[in-house]
Amino acid sequence: MTRFRTVALPPRSPTVSGGLDAMPRDLLGFYERLRHIPLGVWAAAAATPTATDVAPGGTATDARHRLRQIVDGMPHVAAQSRRRVLDLVAAAEGFVHPSVLARMKKSALTAALALVARPALDEDDFAQLYGPFATLIPPHVLAAGPDGPVQPA
Repeated sequence: MTRFRTVALPPRSPTVSGGLDAMPRDLLGFYERLRHIPLGVWAAAAATPTATDVAPGGTATDARHRLRQIVDGMPHVAAQSRRRVLDLVAAAEGFVHPSVLARMKKSALTAALALVARPALDEDDFAQLYGPFATLIPPHVLAAGPDGPVQPA
């Protein structure tokens, strides 16, 4: 059996630096809390209609388009976010149907990228994009970062 040592996180700062891959503290907190959400709860949240489920031309589609424009300017953060979400979803493989896994990935990635783009989004856009996780991982608890207390699901 392989054992891994726990590594202390660096001191708190608005971002955790990793060269070009600086990650906002809110985003790291989101990933840490997402990791503690039971798979069934996450799958149920992913089944909630999101901005990606609305017919083209709707206001939610506009929010998704604005998110895409903002995130296109941050390719390293977007790529790292995608990797983290894929790592978290991989833990559910074999336990849930592949179509549910795809929804889980899509909803979590949209919420994560909405956190990154939040300063450039209006509140309505952010609420639509982050919606499935608004009650599970309220945005106001993310200010504590990844080492803050984990909120019960």
